[in-house]
Amino acid sequence: MKLAYVTPYGPEYVSIHSHTERRQNEWRAGNVEVSHHILGSAGRRSRGALANLWCDLRAMRQLISLVRQERPHVIYLRWLSPLPGMLRALSEVAPVVLEIHANDYVETIRSSFLRRLYAGAFRNRELARAAGATFVTDEMLEDPAFRPVSGPRGVFPNGSALEPRPSAPVHVRPKVGMSVGAVLPWSGIDIFGTLARQMPDVDFVLAAPATSVDDVAREAGPGVLVVGTTNADEYVAELSTWTAGIGTLALYRKGIVSATPLKVRDYIGLGVPAVIPYLDPGLLHVDDPCVLLLAEDCRSPQPLDRVALRNFLARVSGLNVGRPAIDAISLRRIEKRRLEFLKSFALQ
Repeated sequence: MKLAYVTPYGPEYVSIHSHTERRQNEWRAGNVEVSHHILGSAGRRSRGALANLWCDLRAMRQLISLVRQERPHVIYLRWLSPLPGMLRALSEVAPVVLEIHANDYVETIRSSFLRRLYAGAFRNRELARAAGATFVTDEMLEDPAFRPVSGPRGVFPNGSALEPRPSAPVHVRPKVGMSVGAVLPWSGIDIFGTLARQMPDVDFVLAAPATSVDDVAREAGPGVLVVGTTNADEYVAELSTWTAGIGTLALYRKGIVSATPLKVRDYIGLGVPAVIPYLDPGLLHVDDPCVLLLAEDCRSPQPLDRVALRNFLARVSGLNVGRPAIDAISLRRIEKRRLEFLKSFALQ
Protein backbone atom coordinates (compact mmCIF):
# COMPACT_ATOMS: atom_id res chain seq x y z
CA MET A 1 0.00 0.00 0.00
CA LYS A 2 1.13 3.55 -0.77
CA LEU A 3 0.24 6.10 1.90
CA ALA A 4 0.56 9.89 1.57
CA TYR A 5 0.76 11.54 5.00
CA VAL A 6 -0.04 15.27 5.07
CA THR A 7 0.69 17.30 8.21
CA PRO A 8 0.97 21.01 9.03
CA TYR A 9 3.90 20.61 11.42
CA GLY A 10 7.53 20.87 10.33
CA PRO A 11 10.82 20.31 12.22
CA GLU A 12 10.33 23.47 14.32
CA TYR A 13 7.71 21.47 16.26
CA VAL A 14 10.40 19.19 17.64
CA SER A 15 8.26 16.82 19.68
CA ILE A 16 5.44 16.48 17.10
CA HIS A 17 7.88 16.10 14.21
CA SER A 18 9.92 13.42 15.99
CA HIS A 19 6.77 11.52 16.87
CA THR A 20 5.60 11.79 13.25
CA GLU A 21 8.88 10.31 12.05
CA ARG A 22 8.68 7.42 14.51
CA ARG A 23 5.13 6.63 13.45
CA GLN A 24 6.09 6.58 9.78
CA ASN A 25 8.90 4.15 10.60
CA GLU A 26 6.36 1.83 12.20
CA TRP A 27 4.15 2.02 9.10
CA ARG A 28 7.11 1.27 6.85
CA ALA A 29 7.91 -1.74 9.02
CA GLY A 30 4.39 -2.89 8.12
CA ASN A 31 5.32 -2.94 4.41
CA VAL A 32 3.72 0.40 3.60
CA GLU A 33 5.32 2.91 1.24
CA VAL A 34 4.98 6.26 3.02
CA SER A 35 5.54 9.79 1.74
CA HIS A 36 5.33 12.77 4.10
CA HIS A 37 4.12 16.17 2.91
CA ILE A 38 4.25 19.23 5.17
CA LEU A 39 1.60 21.81 4.36
CA GLY A 40 2.73 25.44 4.32
CA SER A 41 6.21 26.64 5.11
CA ALA A 42 8.60 26.93 8.04
CA GLY A 43 7.73 29.48 10.70
CA ARG A 44 4.17 28.37 11.53
CA ARG A 45 4.85 28.76 15.26
CA SER A 46 5.99 32.38 14.92
CA ARG A 47 3.24 33.57 12.54
CA GLY A 48 -0.29 34.62 13.39
CA ALA A 49 -3.38 32.64 12.40
CA LEU A 50 -4.21 34.72 9.31
CA ALA A 51 -0.61 34.67 8.08
CA ASN A 52 -0.54 30.88 8.44
CA LEU A 53 -3.83 30.58 6.59
CA TRP A 54 -2.44 32.64 3.71
CA CYS A 55 0.74 30.50 3.57
CA ASP A 56 -1.33 27.31 3.57
CA LEU A 57 -3.58 28.54 0.78
CA ARG A 58 -0.55 29.43 -1.36
CA ALA A 59 1.07 26.04 -0.72
CA MET A 60 -2.09 23.97 -1.20
CA ARG A 61 -1.99 23.75 -5.00
CA GLN A 62 1.60 22.50 -5.08
CA LEU A 63 0.90 19.95 -2.35
CA ILE A 64 -2.11 18.57 -4.21
CA SER A 65 -0.04 18.30 -7.39
CA LEU A 66 2.73 16.37 -5.60
CA VAL A 67 0.27 13.95 -3.99
CA ARG A 68 -1.49 13.42 -7.31
CA GLN A 69 1.81 12.50 -8.98
CA GLU A 70 2.47 9.82 -6.33
CA ARG A 71 -0.91 8.14 -6.84
CA PRO A 72 -1.24 6.85 -3.26
CA HIS A 73 -3.87 4.33 -2.23
CA VAL A 74 -4.79 6.36 0.88
CA ILE A 75 -4.18 9.95 1.97
CA TYR A 76 -3.91 10.50 5.74
CA LEU A 77 -4.34 14.17 6.61
CA ARG A 78 -3.80 15.73 10.03
CA TRP A 79 -6.68 18.17 10.48
CA LEU A 80 -5.68 21.64 11.65
CA SER A 81 -8.04 24.08 9.99
CA PRO A 82 -10.22 23.90 6.88
CA LEU A 83 -8.92 25.07 3.51
CA PRO A 84 -11.54 25.54 0.77
CA GLY A 85 -11.35 22.85 -1.90
CA MET A 86 -8.45 20.92 -0.40
CA LEU A 87 -10.30 17.76 0.61
CA ARG A 88 -12.35 17.87 -2.58
CA ALA A 89 -9.16 17.86 -4.69
CA LEU A 90 -7.37 15.23 -2.60
CA SER A 91 -10.39 12.92 -2.50
CA GLU A 92 -10.27 12.81 -6.30
CA VAL A 93 -6.82 11.22 -5.96
CA ALA A 94 -7.51 8.68 -3.18
CA PRO A 95 -9.66 8.18 -0.07
CA VAL A 96 -8.80 10.87 2.49
CA VAL A 97 -8.75 9.84 6.16
CA LEU A 98 -8.52 12.66 8.69
CA GLU A 99 -6.31 12.50 11.77
CA ILE A 100 -8.06 14.64 14.40
CA HIS A 101 -6.28 15.73 17.57
CA ALA A 102 -8.33 18.79 18.52
CA ASN A 103 -11.54 20.66 17.85
CA ASP A 104 -10.40 23.39 15.47
CA TYR A 105 -13.65 25.28 15.92
CA VAL A 106 -13.15 25.63 19.68
CA GLU A 107 -9.44 26.34 19.57
CA THR A 108 -9.02 28.62 16.58
CA ILE A 109 -12.30 29.61 14.95
CA ARG A 110 -14.87 30.72 17.51
CA SER A 111 -12.59 33.40 18.96
CA SER A 112 -12.90 35.46 15.77
CA PHE A 113 -16.08 36.56 13.99
CA LEU A 114 -14.25 36.69 10.64
CA ARG A 115 -12.89 33.18 11.07
CA ARG A 116 -16.33 31.86 12.05
CA LEU A 117 -17.76 33.44 8.93
CA TYR A 118 -14.92 32.08 6.78
CA ALA A 119 -15.07 28.53 8.13
CA GLY A 120 -18.84 28.43 8.23
CA ALA A 121 -18.96 28.83 4.48
CA PHE A 122 -17.31 25.50 3.74
CA ARG A 123 -15.97 23.67 6.87
CA ASN A 124 -18.72 21.05 7.08
CA ARG A 125 -18.69 20.53 3.33
CA GLU A 126 -14.96 19.81 3.44
CA LEU A 127 -15.34 17.41 6.38
CA ALA A 128 -18.07 15.54 4.53
CA ARG A 129 -15.61 14.73 1.73
CA ALA A 130 -13.43 12.66 4.09
CA ALA A 131 -13.70 8.89 3.72
CA GLY A 132 -13.18 8.43 7.46
CA ALA A 133 -11.31 9.74 10.47
CA THR A 134 -9.20 8.79 13.45
CA PHE A 135 -9.41 10.50 16.84
CA VAL A 136 -7.16 10.54 19.91
CA THR A 137 -10.04 9.99 22.37
CA ASP A 138 -13.63 8.79 22.39
CA GLU A 139 -14.64 12.26 23.59
CA MET A 140 -13.22 13.78 20.42
CA LEU A 141 -14.88 11.12 18.25
CA GLU A 142 -18.26 11.98 19.79
CA ASP A 143 -17.79 15.74 19.35
CA PRO A 144 -20.70 17.13 17.27
CA ALA A 145 -18.21 19.39 15.45
CA PHE A 146 -17.06 16.33 13.48
CA ARG A 147 -20.49 14.87 12.76
CA PRO A 148 -20.16 15.69 9.01
CA VAL A 149 -17.51 12.93 8.71
CA SER A 150 -19.80 10.06 7.77
CA GLY A 151 -17.27 7.32 7.02
CA PRO A 152 -15.66 4.78 9.37
CA ARG A 153 -14.10 6.18 12.53
CA GLY A 154 -11.48 4.86 14.93
CA VAL A 155 -9.85 5.92 18.19
CA PHE A 156 -6.05 5.71 18.29
CA PRO A 157 -4.33 7.52 21.16
CA ASN A 158 -0.80 8.82 21.15
CA GLY A 159 1.84 6.19 21.90
CA SER A 160 5.40 6.29 23.16
CA ALA A 161 8.37 4.64 21.47
CA LEU A 162 10.76 5.33 24.37
CA GLU A 163 12.51 2.51 26.21
CA PRO A 164 12.27 2.40 30.03
CA ARG A 165 15.23 3.90 31.89
CA PRO A 166 17.48 1.22 33.45
CA SER A 167 16.67 2.28 37.00
CA ALA A 168 14.89 5.05 38.86
CA PRO A 169 17.00 7.70 40.60
CA VAL A 170 16.72 8.24 44.34
CA HIS A 171 16.92 11.91 45.30
CA VAL A 172 17.38 13.47 48.72
CA ARG A 173 14.79 15.98 47.52
CA PRO A 174 12.11 14.56 45.20
CA LYS A 175 12.29 15.94 41.68
CA VAL A 176 8.94 16.62 40.02
CA GLY A 177 8.78 17.59 36.36
CA MET A 178 6.38 18.61 33.64
CA SER A 179 7.14 18.74 29.92
CA VAL A 180 5.73 21.64 27.90
CA GLY A 181 6.19 22.83 24.34
CA ALA A 182 5.11 26.43 24.81
CA VAL A 183 3.04 28.62 27.11
CA LEU A 184 -0.52 27.43 26.54
CA PRO A 185 -3.41 28.00 28.98
CA TRP A 186 -4.33 24.31 29.30
CA SER A 187 -0.78 23.24 30.22
CA GLY A 188 -1.35 24.73 33.68
CA ILE A 189 2.18 26.08 34.03
CA ASP A 190 0.81 28.65 36.48
CA ILE A 191 -0.72 25.88 38.62
CA PHE A 192 2.58 23.97 38.51
CA GLY A 193 4.34 27.12 39.75
CA THR A 194 1.86 27.50 42.62
CA LEU A 195 2.51 23.89 43.70
CA ALA A 196 6.25 24.58 43.65
CA ARG A 197 5.89 27.53 46.00
CA GLN A 198 3.68 25.47 48.32
CA MET A 199 6.27 22.65 48.48
CA PRO A 200 9.72 24.27 48.91
CA ASP A 201 11.25 20.93 49.97
CA VAL A 202 10.63 19.47 46.49
CA ASP A 203 12.51 20.36 43.30
CA PHE A 204 10.08 21.40 40.54
CA VAL A 205 11.36 21.47 36.96
CA LEU A 206 9.81 22.26 33.58
CA ALA A 207 11.33 20.72 30.44
CA ALA A 208 10.79 22.95 27.42
CA PRO A 209 12.34 23.61 24.01
CA ALA A 210 15.33 25.95 24.39
CA THR A 211 13.50 28.58 22.33
CA SER A 212 10.61 28.69 24.84
CA VAL A 213 12.58 28.82 28.10
CA ASP A 214 12.14 32.53 28.85
CA ASP A 215 8.39 32.52 28.19
CA VAL A 216 7.87 29.36 30.24
CA ALA A 217 9.95 30.71 33.14
CA ARG A 218 7.91 33.91 33.26
CA GLU A 219 4.67 31.96 33.34
CA ALA A 220 5.89 29.56 36.06
CA GLY A 221 7.27 32.23 38.37
CA PRO A 222 9.85 31.73 41.14
CA GLY A 223 10.59 28.32 42.59
CA VAL A 224 10.62 26.43 39.28
CA LEU A 225 13.72 25.47 37.30
CA VAL A 226 13.18 25.54 33.53
CA VAL A 227 15.46 23.23 31.54
CA GLY A 228 15.78 23.96 27.83
CA THR A 229 16.34 21.03 25.48
CA THR A 230 17.47 21.23 21.86
CA ASN A 231 17.04 17.62 20.75
CA ALA A 232 15.39 14.32 21.66
CA ASP A 233 18.44 12.98 23.52
CA GLU A 234 18.56 15.99 25.84
CA TYR A 235 14.82 15.76 26.40
CA VAL A 236 14.93 12.06 27.32
CA ALA A 237 17.98 12.58 29.54
CA GLU A 238 16.16 15.25 31.55
CA LEU A 239 12.94 13.27 31.96
CA SER A 240 14.94 10.24 33.11
CA THR A 241 16.13 12.13 36.20
CA TRP A 242 12.64 12.79 37.57
CA THR A 243 11.07 11.16 40.58
CA ALA A 244 7.69 11.77 38.94
CA GLY A 245 6.14 13.65 36.05
CA ILE A 246 2.90 15.63 36.09
CA GLY A 247 0.50 15.78 33.16
CA THR A 248 -1.48 18.71 31.81
CA LEU A 249 -2.97 20.49 34.82
CA ALA A 250 -5.64 22.67 33.21
CA LEU A 251 -7.22 20.63 30.42
CA TYR A 252 -10.60 22.03 31.49
CA ARG A 253 -9.50 25.38 30.01
CA LYS A 254 -9.63 23.64 26.65
CA GLY A 255 -13.22 22.58 27.23
CA ILE A 256 -12.49 18.82 27.33
CA VAL A 257 -11.92 16.25 30.08
CA SER A 258 -9.99 13.48 28.32
CA ALA A 259 -6.68 13.36 26.45
CA THR A 260 -3.65 11.21 25.64
CA PRO A 261 -0.81 13.77 25.42
CA LEU A 262 2.38 12.42 23.89
CA LYS A 263 4.57 14.13 26.49
CA VAL A 264 2.82 12.40 29.38
CA ARG A 265 2.83 9.04 27.67
CA ASP A 266 6.57 9.51 27.21
CA TYR A 267 6.88 9.71 31.00
CA ILE A 268 5.30 6.28 31.24
CA GLY A 269 7.31 4.91 28.30
CA LEU A 270 10.48 5.90 30.15
CA GLY A 271 9.18 4.31 33.34
CA VAL A 272 8.81 7.67 35.12
CA PRO A 273 5.93 7.61 37.66
CA ALA A 274 3.14 9.83 36.38
CA VAL A 275 0.37 11.96 37.85
CA ILE A 276 -2.50 12.26 35.35
CA PRO A 277 -5.02 14.95 36.35
CA TYR A 278 -7.46 14.26 33.47
CA LEU A 279 -9.19 11.23 32.00
CA ASP A 280 -6.92 8.97 29.92
CA PRO A 281 -9.22 6.14 28.78
CA GLY A 282 -6.29 4.00 27.64
CA LEU A 283 -4.99 3.71 31.19
CA LEU A 284 -8.25 3.10 33.06
CA HIS A 285 -7.63 -0.64 33.26
CA VAL A 286 -3.97 -0.35 34.21
CA ASP A 287 -3.34 -1.05 37.89
CA ASP A 288 0.08 0.40 38.70
CA PRO A 289 1.05 2.19 41.92
CA CYS A 290 3.33 4.46 39.86
CA VAL A 291 0.45 5.86 37.77
CA LEU A 292 -1.86 8.17 39.69
CA LEU A 293 -5.14 8.67 37.82
CA LEU A 294 -6.99 11.59 39.36
CA ALA A 295 -9.99 11.20 37.05
CA GLU A 296 -10.23 7.42 37.15
CA ASP A 297 -13.76 7.11 38.50
CA CYS A 298 -15.47 10.19 37.10
CA ARG A 299 -15.71 12.43 34.07
CA SER A 300 -14.61 15.45 36.09
CA PRO A 301 -10.90 15.61 37.05
CA GLN A 302 -10.00 16.02 40.69
CA PRO A 303 -7.60 18.82 41.63
CA LEU A 304 -4.01 17.89 42.43
CA ASP A 305 -3.16 19.21 45.89
CA ARG A 306 0.14 19.14 47.73
CA VAL A 307 -1.00 16.42 50.16
CA ALA A 308 -1.88 13.98 47.36
CA LEU A 309 1.35 14.82 45.52
CA ARG A 310 3.50 14.41 48.62
CA ASN A 311 1.96 11.01 49.39
CA PHE A 312 2.50 9.88 45.80
CA LEU A 313 6.16 10.97 45.81
CA ALA A 314 6.80 9.08 49.04
CA ARG A 315 5.29 5.94 47.49
CA VAL A 316 7.13 5.99 44.15
CA SER A 317 10.61 7.24 45.09
CA GLY A 318 13.15 4.94 43.43
CA LEU A 319 10.49 3.06 41.42
CA ASN A 320 9.75 2.66 37.73
CA VAL A 321 6.36 2.20 36.08
CA GLY A 322 5.64 -1.49 35.46
CA ARG A 323 5.62 -3.24 32.10
CA PRO A 324 1.79 -3.59 31.73
CA ALA A 325 1.37 0.20 31.87
CA ILE A 326 4.25 0.73 29.45
CA ASP A 327 2.77 -1.81 27.04
CA ALA A 328 -0.62 -0.06 27.23
CA ILE A 329 0.84 3.08 25.67
CA SER A 330 3.23 1.33 23.25
CA LEU A 331 3.59 3.17 19.94
CA ARG A 332 4.17 -0.11 18.11
CA ARG A 333 0.93 -1.65 19.32
CA ILE A 334 -1.15 1.45 18.63
CA GLU A 335 0.31 2.05 15.15
CA LYS A 336 -0.20 -1.57 14.17
CA ARG A 337 -3.92 -1.14 14.84
CA ARG A 338 -3.99 2.22 13.05
CA LEU A 339 -2.33 0.74 9.98
CA GLU A 340 -4.96 -1.98 9.71
CA PHE A 341 -7.64 0.73 9.86
CA LEU A 342 -5.97 2.76 7.09
CA LYS A 343 -5.47 -0.33 4.92
CA SER A 344 -9.20 -0.96 4.98
CA PHE A 345 -9.73 2.23 2.95
CA ALA A 346 -7.27 1.12 0.28
CA LEU A 347 -9.31 -2.05 -0.24
CA GLN A 348 -12.57 -0.19 -0.84
